[in-house]
Amino acid sequence: MTGRFRSSFMVLLLVVALLLTGVLAFQAYRAEEYHQETAGSVLQDYAELAAEELSSRVVQQVDYYGATPLLSYLAQSVGGQLPTLADATERSRLRQPAALVSAFFRIDLTGPDDTAGLQVEGTLEPEARGWLVDTVLADVARTAEEEWRFRTLFGPVGNGGLVVFYAAVQDGERPMGVVGFVSDRDALAGVVADAYSRGPVLPDALTRGRAADSTTSAVVTGPYGDAIYRSSREYSSPYTASAAVAPHLGGMTATVSLDPDLTESLISGGSPLRRLPLLIALFVLCAAMIAAAIALWRREQTVARLRSDFVSGVSHELRTPLAQIRMFAETLKLGRVRSEDERDRSLAIIDHEARRLTQLVENLLYFSRGERRAQRVELHLADLGELVSETVATFRPLATARQCEVVLETVSGVIAAVDVDAVRQMVLNLLDNAIKYGPVGQEVRVTVATVNGCGRITVEDQGPGVPSSHRSNIWRRFWRAERHLASAIAGTGIGLAIVQELAALQDAEVWVENRDTGGARFVIAWPGNDAIPDTAADIVGHKRARLNQAAVAE
Repeated sequence: MTGRFRSSFMVLLLVVALLLTGVLAFQAYRAEEYHQETAGSVLQDYAELAAEELSSRVVQQVDYYGATPLLSYLAQSVGGQLPTLADATERSRLRQPAALVSAFFRIDLTGPDDTAGLQVEGTLEPEARGWLVDTVLADVARTAEEEWRFRTLFGPVGNGGLVVFYAAVQDGERPMGVVGFVSDRDALAGVVADAYSRGPVLPDALTRGRAADSTTSAVVTGPYGDAIYRSSREYSSPYTASAAVAPHLGGMTATVSLDPDLTESLISGGSPLRRLPLLIALFVLCAAMIAAAIALWRREQTVARLRSDFVSGVSHELRTPLAQIRMFAETLKLGRVRSEDERDRSLAIIDHEARRLTQLVENLLYFSRGERRAQRVELHLADLGELVSETVATFRPLATARQCEVVLETVSGVIAAVDVDAVRQMVLNLLDNAIKYGPVGQEVRVTVATVNGCGRITVEDQGPGVPSSHRSNIWRRFWRAERHLASAIAGTGIGLAIVQELAALQDAEVWVENRDTGGARFVIAWPGNDAIPDTAADIVGHKRARLNQAAVAE
């Protein structure tokens, strides 16, 4: 119970570790998302700052090109003759009015019945004059209650894209007239371009001296949504902001977009990296490692159970012959035999059980050396027929106890480079396997022959055979079929594993197949005669080459 609790507790710890890893990965992901959102918010603030800066520059630049001083000068001309552009430039100390002004106008509101009289100095199409009077007077009436220095009106694009700057001349609370000048969108676009090109619309600490169009792109639109100005570069950026230009400039909007390639340099320390793929990979790796740990633990549990069953099986296998030997030895020692036949029978049983015990101990020794990878073989040229005959003769008493007959068929001259003790153990294991799992009274046939130039030992029984699904498993250590586990047949599950290991050490092959008439056929085959060394020196060289190959394989 304690062992089961310990195992369950360990699995629980691994699962909890996986859950904690998932929580930490999620928290790291949320922290990354928060940092990304913060960085995005900062960059959006920069975009809004740039848009506000551009809108402020546009206002300043329009004044720089003469809107305020020119309208102040024109206001003095109410009731008189409009000045020429050259005269206005000289007297109003304008810096560059010609870049913005195409015509002056004055609308007097002091005539009879407050009718408007329009005077124009410069170029203004006749159809635009009517639009000018109607639009300006309507705007004056609409904004009569508001305070403003001057106002800007945009004509529809279909009217030539006129831009009108005007100011009202007051007589107390009543307007005496309106003065202003007419421009167009192209001229205004030039003014906006000068405003944008004055320098970066972001602080110098962020742009580090870069030109405005190398860090941002700008679009200034009119009240009808048409673009008045576009910068030479336009960036498709998620960090875009718009700001309304001063209301008295007619409802223009400045839109600024940050260069997405420079957003890293605008954030102190750089924008947070996207680590989601790395977090997912680390979580998957951790989950895989925990799954591997659980799988290894389960495998260790299975191996431990198999070893426990192995120890139990070995103990049972050892106890039975020892008990038999001890019982009949005591019978002989105490002189309880009643006849020579009983005495001979007791000695035969002692001999039989001693042979069983010897074979089991040899198996354990071979198994132990295999576990420690200390198994070694000494190759010698040997006649397989003679070697198998001696082994079968040794085993016959065991077969007789099971009422089985071992039939040997052999030919002379089947020579192979083998380890004599290893071959004996292999044949004994195959015979023991055949007797143990075959029916009582069966005939076990052992054949030694040369097939296709290869020395071959075959052991055939009349048992149930080996299903094809089990043919690869029977060579595994500790493995036993379910039907054998449920039966009373004793076994350790290492006999066939030792056969395969010893065969590999001698460059031999071993396999199993079912007979047509029922039962299993186990085959051990050595290389053909052309592969057999001729001298003792060749045998030594053959052995060293084989050991080197085994070392490289490990």
